[in-house]
Amino acid sequence: VSIRATELAVLGGYLDTVTAGSGNGGALVIDADTVRVETFGPYVGSITSLSDAGATGRAGSITIRAADSVTVSGSGENWLGGGFGPSLVATQNVGPGEGGTIVVEAPRIALDQGAIVAEGYASGRVGSIALRTQELTMLRDAQVRSTRAPGATGASGAIRIEGGGVLTLGARTATTVAPAP
Repeated sequence: VSIRATELAVLGGYLDTVTAGSGNGGALVIDADTVRVETFGPYVGSITSLSDAGATGRAGSITIRAADSVTVSGSGENWLGGGFGPSLVATQNVGPGEGGTIVVEAPRIALDQGAIVAEGYASGRVGSIALRTQELTMLRDAQVRSTRAPGATGASGAIRIEGGGVLTLGARTATTVAPAP
């Protein structure tokens, strides 16, 4: 999936790619001036890539390139009945397939109750995250993390933040990497 736009706003909805078999998930590539992933009404916004339970294929990669800014903000209900959580950009592997990579490139990246996460729940390696920016702002429970669930055996992915500018961390923010097995 390739999206080119002046502005992309995912407001209380979702963009996703899923693999449920042996084939790899499709790449999701977004090129825009601004990208916003936000809560709208009670629902979170999300951009996700999933390697589903039993899938041996790798989750697709997510690449977001913005000329101006990327904002991930708000928390609320998950469209798919997954409870309450943050608006997010995420890659997940639920089965033995590997997680996809997430790359976000923009002069300004802002997370306000939002998250950029790579999560693993089984034996597949967890995806990695790369943020390339001059200004990263993380406020109110914002998260950048690569984690594996208890009992998962796949190795955690790396987090890399590149840039020569400003890093602002507000109260209760986290940038974490789970230990490798």
